[in-house]
Amino acid sequence: MSTGWTPSGSNRKNQGVALIIVLAFVVLLTGLSLAYFSHTATDRHLAQATFHDASADLLARSALDIVVGSLKREIVVAGTTVTQANIQPQRSGDDASIPNLIRRSVREDAIPPPAVPSFASTVSSGPVDPANPKRGEITRARWNSHRLMSATAN
Repeated sequence: MSTGWTPSGSNRKNQGVALIIVLAFVVLLTGLSLAYFSHTATDRHLAQATFHDASADLLARSALDIVVGSLKREIVVAGTTVTQANIQPQRSGDDASIPNLIRRSVREDAIPPPAVPSFASTVSSGPVDPANPKRGEITRARWNSHRLMSATAN
């Protein structure tokens, strides 16, 4: 006499069909979830690309506005009498250790007309103590890493 229960043939068929149906639904659900995640990843990349494109466009337009504004200011200031002395290119900045420096961007530089003052920030990127620069401060050696200044400028 056996103590275990054995299913009849029709019960086994029903269990097999149920297993196939459940597996089919699992495969369908997996496929749908993969399609959804693939679609959302593509949408996210598209949204990021659009955002970066808009940011780059805004940066370019801002730079263009600054340049056009500077040119307009120079045209307005052009009422100054033009002479040989003020038409020649002139240095703005008095750092003799950098001979090829033409103009420094400093706040409220005293460049004579018809030139216009700089839009530079009041915050300097140079270190207060050159021997001990802090994070984000640019030393002369780092600034000259591309070797545009003479060797004695370091």
